[in-house]
Amino acid sequence: MLLKQKTKFKAFSLFEMLISLAITSICGLLLMGPMDQVLAISKEKQFWQNFEQLWQSAVVEAPMNRMPNSINFNDDKMTIINGNSKIKLDYPKTVTVKNRVTIKINKSGQITGKTVNFKSTLPNRNQKIVFQIGWGQFIRKDVE
Repeated sequence: MLLKQKTKFKAFSLFEMLISLAITSICGLLLMGPMDQVLAISKEKQFWQNFEQLWQSAVVEAPMNRMPNSINFNDDKMTIINGNSKIKLDYPKTVTVKNRVTIKINKSGQITGKTVNFKSTLPNRNQKIVFQIGWGQFIRKDVE
């Protein structure tokens, strides 16, 4: 005697799959805004870390190479001139400089005292850098 076996596969219907895909897409879209802001904050932090490393390098290399260095804060990027080499650091999309400033580092490592104001499109992220006359010091402050 031959027995026929019925095979029943349990699976999602097309309608159920479309509903789950729609719910997943909506959740993803709701998370896009906060994720963009987290990414922008991360890029700004990375910019400030890079700036501090490049600054320390410029201040140390000036007396070592016995050549003056300078840092130019332009509208879209910052340029560090170490002797004959130029290092460019682009601002993140959320950061703009309010005033063009050039900071000079002389052969002994002393700097000119100036202030550079940065404006950020992110909330509570505006920065002000005060370069103090002396041995390569600066203070970065949050401003309103």
